[in-house]
Amino acid sequence: MAAPFKKYRYLLEPRCRFRIGPRHAEVIEQREEGYLVLWEEWVDPDTGEVHERKPGMLTHERVANENNYGQLVVIQRPKVIVLDKQTIRRHWRTRDETSRMLVKKAHALVAEELIAEDMFQGRRAEFERFAELITSRARSIHAKLVAELGEPKARNGKRAVYGSLQRSEHQFKLKLRGGSNGGQSFYNWFRTWKSKGEDGLFDKYRNCGGNTPYPSELDDFVAGLIDDLVDRERLDFSALKDSVRAAIQAENARRFSQTPPQPTLPLPGYAYVQKQARRMGYAAHAGRSHGIDDAYKDLHALGVGVETSRALERVEIDEYTIDLTLLMKITGLFEYLTPDEKKGAWT
Repeated sequence: MAAPFKKYRYLLEPRCRFRIGPRHAEVIEQREEGYLVLWEEWVDPDTGEVHERKPGMLTHERVANENNYGQLVVIQRPKVIVLDKQTIRRHWRTRDETSRMLVKKAHALVAEELIAEDMFQGRRAEFERFAELITSRARSIHAKLVAELGEPKARNGKRAVYGSLQRSEHQFKLKLRGGSNGGQSFYNWFRTWKSKGEDGLFDKYRNCGGNTPYPSELDDFVAGLIDDLVDRERLDFSALKDSVRAAIQAENARRFSQTPPQPTLPLPGYAYVQKQARRMGYAAHAGRSHGIDDAYKDLHALGVGVETSRALERVEIDEYTIDLTLLMKITGLFEYLTPDEKKGAWT
């Protein structure tokens, strides 16, 4: 009697494209003993020999071993949707973007309710006529949408990491400009929501200038990392960059190895790391790096300063060169000159 096959994890599937080392292949059929694959033509980097395209059998054991040693790379799966490069995934959205989207969705849901109640037919003029009613109902629906998110709240007494963002609850913020009651905007939000869903309600403010190139997730990660490094390594501001970049590279390697791979964090430069470290403050950094006693000696005022008993007892004069015309303009004396005197002052 033949021994039963050992149970393996099915890491591949039919029509799945993958790579083992330099060799690319595609799964043709999945069997009990392994996978029937079609190896593509490839060139041996050591000998330069060109291997032709041919089918072959790949056992479950070999697939598991190649995966454990990091040689198996899945390029594309048939059931995975290939998104456009311009598509922004939901977990990449910032908190402010989600807050603005929830406000728009609340108005769209109210419009759908009013249409179901036969209060109007969904025309633009009707949105402008019932704008106040839509806004009043949208507040209650917005509260339900926020509650459905199920975000955990901070526990009392939990130590706050310096520099981390204090994330408040999603609030109902609606700004109407130009004296409009918002009916035109509500109409556009409703049509966008019906055609594109929630993804269409996200704005494109992230494409505007003046924004930091680093996500808020990186701010929290670096802030918590510096908070630990200052206590543990006693580093100066100038020596934190290498430690922070090494930690980010290790975190990116961990995220890339997950299934499916998670988005990685960008590597910041020295100016960004220094800015995050400065948010702690010189006094806090000195106290935690060198101790309270040494920090007090370096940062506190020396003595009571200069003591005087009468006016002009001690006069200190700093001498430097300044343009006379500029001095007269600063003090206002230039306005008292005659036109001829002003003309002579400029020559």
